[in-house]
Amino acid sequence: MLETRARTVSSDTTPEGSDDPRGPYADTGDIEPPDEVTEYLEEFVKPLQSKRTYFNKRSTAKHYRVFCREKDLDFFAPTKHDINRFEAHQKKHGYSAGTIENRVYDLSAIFRYLTQTGVATQNPMDDDDFEAKVSRGSSAMKDIRYIEVEEYEDLVDEIEKTRDEVLVRGLWELGVRAIELVNIKIEDIDRDAQEIEVMTAKQDEPKPRTVYYSMKFERCLVDWLDRGGRDSFLHADDSPYLLLGKSSEQLNARRPTEIVQDYAEAADIQAKLGTPNAAGQQRSKVTAHCFRHSFAVHRTINGIPIIFLKDLLGHTDISQTREYLRFRGEDIKEADQKYRP
Repeated sequence: MLETRARTVSSDTTPEGSDDPRGPYADTGDIEPPDEVTEYLEEFVKPLQSKRTYFNKRSTAKHYRVFCREKDLDFFAPTKHDINRFEAHQKKHGYSAGTIENRVYDLSAIFRYLTQTGVATQNPMDDDDFEAKVSRGSSAMKDIRYIEVEEYEDLVDEIEKTRDEVLVRGLWELGVRAIELVNIKIEDIDRDAQEIEVMTAKQDEPKPRTVYYSMKFERCLVDWLDRGGRDSFLHADDSPYLLLGKSSEQLNARRPTEIVQDYAEAADIQAKLGTPNAAGQQRSKVTAHCFRHSFAVHRTINGIPIIFLKDLLGHTDISQTREYLRFRGEDIKEADQKYRP
């Protein structure tokens, strides 16, 4: 039997005298998701998906709870109209179309779980109208996020630390997510075959997949593993991980993007994407995930069948792989000229 929950009215409004455009969403620090949502996040998202995915879904749940309190709605019984109102409310307070679309995706995943467990009776986002709208919105706002080979080489030229070269070349050659890269253990690497077994993130049941690397990356491994590069780190003797932090046995999953961004700035290949969000933040073109897009694009340009690319990226559905293949006009023109009869 579905538990009846009382609606709660809150005075979560913009503080008097505040000019923060985010209004009631400006400070969600004391807001917590409902216990049923926290259970989903802790048991099914946090251990199986990236820290960023966990953070985003938790943030979405907090934002939706703020909205429900402000509008006197039952969190667990939204209608399609309620979700439309939530989107409009987020837009009113300065959030970008991309952020709002992502929050609808996150809410849909949350309510899919809640309906499966009987906590909610329906997922109002689980219909063709919402799916089509989110698909159109996401496609329209997604930027082309790969870098050219020459840009990558300029970035590598700025690298002075052996660990950072292993990190950057690993992202470029393996097509892995940052969380997958920092989770690689030395025992996962078959140096004779030049391949690595990676545990695929962002799946309900993480599965291993094999990725491959070149002699350039092997030479980095020689410097890092065989010639003492790794030994200079504090936890080198007791850590099983390939990449270490300065004072930790495993590199934090946020560090690959921070390191890549620093070198991109030094190489003068960094750029900002889109418009600033409600908090004044703006996305960067060159990130760790940009390297994953670059992996997909350049292999496709060179002729790899998409079905092989899907397996290398660890996607469960080929439609996910297609989302990575957004080309610049000059690349499309060059391909047209190459393949003309």
